[in-house]
This record gives sequence, C-alpha cells and structure tokens, in this order.
Amino acid sequence: MAALGPRVAFAAFALVALFVAHADTLRCYTCSTVANKNCGDPFNKSYVPMTDCQSVGVTGAQPKEVPVCKKVKQRVNNGDLQTVRSCAWVKPEEPCPPSPSGAYIREEECSTCTSDLCNAATAFSPALLPLAAVAAATAYSVL
Repeated sequence: MAALGPRVAFAAFALVALFVAHADTLRCYTCSTVANKNCGDPFNKSYVPMTDCQSVGVTGAQPKEVPVCKKVKQRVNNGDLQTVRSCAWVKPEEPCPPSPSGAYIREEECSTCTSDLCNAATAFSPALLPLAAVAAATAYSVL
C-alpha cells in the first residue's frame, strides 16, 4: 500500500483536530424572559440563541472554575418571575453561588449542567455533583 502524501496526512490531522476542538466546547442557550418570552417555561428553543461558552469567557473566572450551562428563575421587586439561561463559570463545589444582583432580585431556583444545550430542560438536577465529589476526594487525599 502506498504511503499517504503529506497533504493527505495534514488534511486528516486538521480534520481530527477540528472535531477534538469542537468536542471540548460547551454550548448553552442564552436568553432572558425580560427580552424574549420564549426563554421561560415552557421553553421554545426555536427562538432562542445558542452560545459557545468557551468563546465568551467570563471576566474574573478563576483557574478552578468550569464552564456550565445555567438556568436561573428569579423574582424581582415588582413580583415578576424572570428566567435567565446562560453560560457560566463556577467552582464545582459551589455550582450556584449567590447572585451579585442585589436586594431587588431574589433567586428562587438555580440549576447547572455540563452537557451541550442542557439548560433547555424545565427542571434538571445539577450535573456538577460528581465533579464536586472528585474535588472533595482530591482535597482529602492531599491533606
């Protein structure tokens, strides 16, 4: 069998690299019911944009934080219930840290998950629990 030419080998390598790079990114729905009623429950994903979480980054993200898809239901002072779906960077041991929104917004529900477009669900369990267990076991073994 003839050896592959350098162009074919490079093309194969580039194709594999493209798939590996794409597999490492997390995509989440990003919206708020303030601007888009389709963001609420029931969720209509046909009218909601998706975001590649790696491309947006988060100002102030810490080294031990991981990207997650997040869904938050919050009540504002006037009594309105808002739903926000987004990318977030969180510590595995604290998947839903307190919101810096101030006293005028109260979080009623916060969920995170780590698979593509997982924040479309009406209700989902936190997928970071296994990561938190690994982090705790690692911290315990270091001590």
